[in-house]
Amino acid sequence: MKLHFSVLVALASAAVMLFAIFFPETGLQDVHARMLEWAVILVGIGVLMGIFNLLRNHWQRLGLNFQKPEPQPDKPEIDPRKKSRRPRSGKKVDLYSALVLGGFAVTFLAGMWLTPASLEYQNAVSAVQIPVETSLFALLSVVLLLVGFSFFKQKQSLMGIIFISSVLLFLLLGSGILHSMPDNGWLKDIISILNELPLAGTRGILIGIALGSLLAAVRQILGTSRVYRE
Repeated sequence: MKLHFSVLVALASAAVMLFAIFFPETGLQDVHARMLEWAVILVGIGVLMGIFNLLRNHWQRLGLNFQKPEPQPDKPEIDPRKKSRRPRSGKKVDLYSALVLGGFAVTFLAGMWLTPASLEYQNAVSAVQIPVETSLFALLSVVLLLVGFSFFKQKQSLMGIIFISSVLLFLLLGSGILHSMPDNGWLKDIISILNELPLAGTRGILIGIALGSLLAAVRQILGTSRVYRE
């Protein structure tokens, strides 16, 4: 297997970072800090490239492409009697792309004029961002609930019963009905234990993400990923 130059650079950088973390006496702390600064700069450049690519795609969807069109090959003549009688529709403008470009332009100009430290700018952005995030999470919860019910309807297994029971239980906890009941020591203990279950699940998901990211990074460093194979 032939390793590319980028794989060798990644392997050397990872080795330096690991030695600086696990062996502080090697004197590589300054190199570690400098490489972290370079990584932050590269991530910022990558984010800017992603933003420009997104804007270019939406710009092209609006039909505002200023590139010179490529010459089209000559098409054979078609018998007028075989032509479709359906009238040709004009090129439609993507309203969503126009909304994305307009929102980006307004947000960017307002940020340049007021600066991100402005309280009015932060309140204006939060007034749009928070409702959008709330709507997306609400839609996601409804979709997951419908998928869970359909899965349970098609295949009534133990996992489906556990899923439906947990959904109903946490909906009951989130409604606040149990908190309005008379104070009972055992009831409070049960509610506190049940409230810790989502935290345990979140930690399990984060541990899984961390292990998956670690394995993916090791594959990239060792050059065993198919991305770097010829």
